[in-house]
Amino acid sequence: MKNRLTQKYNFLLLFILALAPLSQSYAHPGHADPVTISRDTHVYMQKLIPHYLKVQKALAAGELSAEAKGAADAIQRLVKKARKKESDSSGKKMYKGVAKAAGFISSATSIDTAREEFDELNNILMPFFDHWPSHILEHDLVLYTCKETEQWWLQANGDTVADPYRGASVACTELTEKEE
Repeated sequence: MKNRLTQKYNFLLLFILALAPLSQSYAHPGHADPVTISRDTHVYMQKLIPHYLKVQKALAAGELSAEAKGAADAIQRLVKKARKKESDSSGKKMYKGVAKAAGFISSATSIDTAREEFDELNNILMPFFDHWPSHILEHDLVLYTCKETEQWWLQANGDTVADPYRGASVACTELTEKEE
């Protein structure tokens, strides 16, 4: 009897969570309206993550390497293809902004410029991740922000925290971590 009640309770809890508006329950301060994408372009977001992480790691290490620029180029190519197939207007807008920011990262001539564009890239991507936190779970990522900069970034879970905006050698006095 107790086991059946527990199963019913778990089902009810999952049902309520499924109905909860994700954009409000996972929203981060300062981020725009939620972004949605069609099923046809979901695979492009999955493929984007490894390239994003290469850029994040390079900037955190204080490097603007050919590998990081290549990863930014790969992001740009992926989202340009995704935009052509995307039917949702918010998804199209996101893909356009991501392509633009990734293009600026790949053509940046200084680490500071690349970091500024990485911030822009995150500001464009975060509303999507706010609305679809399953992508964070799917790739075992952690969402971080440093109090000093109030800039967000995604990082692989288990990696040493490395701020791509100020470099790994600069410690945050207050780090916010959000695992979905």
